[in-house]
Amino acid sequence: MDWNGSHEIVAEGRWSSSDPTALIHHIPIGPNAARVWVDVDLKEDV
Repeated sequence: MDWNGSHEIVAEGRWSSSDPTALIHHIPIGPNAARVWVDVDLKEDV
């Protein structure tokens, strides 16, 4: 995961979907978003 374009890696995870109708907590993610799973956080304050 690249946080805000700085190329600093803050987490490791898996991509799930970029379908705008995909749900997170019963809410569609909408356009220009992605649903991901974070497996390991590499930086606590992010």
